[in-house]
Amino acid sequence: MSKKCPSTTTSEDDATQVRKSMLRYLLRSHGGILTSSTLSRRSSLTGVCFTLSLALVAVFHTFESLGFAIRTMADCRMDGIDTHGCCDDIRMDPPYFYEDWKKVLAILEALDRPWFASGGWGLFALRTAGFGFKAANASDKRRWGDLHMDDDMDVTIIFHDEKDQAEKYIEVTALCERAGGLMCARNMAGNGSSILFDSSKTFNFALWSAHINESEDAIAIVEVAGYNYNLPISRIMPLKYTRFHDTTVRVPNDYMWVYSHLRPWSPPKSGPKSGSLDNRQVEYGQGCMKLAYPAFLHQSFGIPENNPINSSLDFYEDAWQAEKGLVKCAFCLERHGCASFASCFRPT
Repeated sequence: MSKKCPSTTTSEDDATQVRKSMLRYLLRSHGGILTSSTLSRRSSLTGVCFTLSLALVAVFHTFESLGFAIRTMADCRMDGIDTHGCCDDIRMDPPYFYEDWKKVLAILEALDRPWFASGGWGLFALRTAGFGFKAANASDKRRWGDLHMDDDMDVTIIFHDEKDQAEKYIEVTALCERAGGLMCARNMAGNGSSILFDSSKTFNFALWSAHINESEDAIAIVEVAGYNYNLPISRIMPLKYTRFHDTTVRVPNDYMWVYSHLRPWSPPKSGPKSGSLDNRQVEYGQGCMKLAYPAFLHQSFGIPENNPINSSLDFYEDAWQAEKGLVKCAFCLERHGCASFASCFRPT
C-alpha cells in the first residue's frame, strides 16, 4: 500500500495559501508545469510534501528544458543568437514603429508577469520571425490594409487577479512615461495604461488581461471577447519563445492549440455573452491551413485577390518562392530553438 503524506494541523486556509504561493512562484518564473498533478488540491499539503512538490516541479521543468535544448541544440532566448538568414527571403524590414516596440518590450519585461503575443503579429512571428512579408515594405502605410497587415500588436499579460492587474497597469503608465516617445493612453478609470501608441500615434500596442483561475487550473482570458473564457494553464505555460526581427518574444507553450482557440474581440455589453457579435467561435481559424498558411497570405506577399484566369500576369513564381521561403524559415527557426510552424511542413 502506498504511503500518503501525513495530514497534520495545517488548516484549509493555510493549504490554500500554500498552493496559491506555489502557483504564483511558478508563474513569476515564467515556467513550471502548471497542472493539477503538480498543484495538489489536497488540504493536507504540508512540510515534506510541499518541499517534494517544489523539487519535483523544478526537476521536471529542468529536464524538459534540457530535452528541448538537446532536440534543437539551441536556445531562442540566448543573447546574440544569430537567426539572420533564416527568414530574410520573405520577412519584411523592421516596421516604422519598431524602435517603439523595443520600448514596449522593455516595459513588458519589467512587469515581472508572464505575457505572450496574442494577436496576428504573433502568428507572423511564427511564420516569418517578423511583422510580415517583404511585400509590406512600402513606406505608404495605407497599403498595409490591402496587404492584410495589422495596425496593432496585441499582448496578453497573465495577472494574479483584478487587484494585481490594476496595480500593474499603474506601473505600465510610469514605465511608459519614463521610456519617452510613447503615448501612454489612460484606462477609462484613469488608473493606468493598457494601450500604448507609437511616437507617430498611428500604431498601438494593446495590453490585454488574463487572470489565474486556480479552481480550474486555467488562465481566464478577460475583456477581449466581451465575456471571460478559460484556457488550460498547461496549454499556455511554460511559455515558448520565437524571434521578432532581432528581439525575442513569447508565445504559448502549445501555440497551435491556443491560437486555434482564441476568441474574436467583441465590445463589452451589459452582461456576459455566450458568443461573439459576428458569431465566429475563434479568431484565426484552426490547424495548419488556417494558422501557418492561410489563403490570405497570397495577398500578404503581393498576389492580387482577384486574378482573372486570362490575365497576362503570372504569379506562380512569386507564390512558389514565398512558399519555399515559409518552409525554409520554419525549419531554420526550429534549429535555433525558436518556436515555428515547422511541424506543419514536416512530412507525416
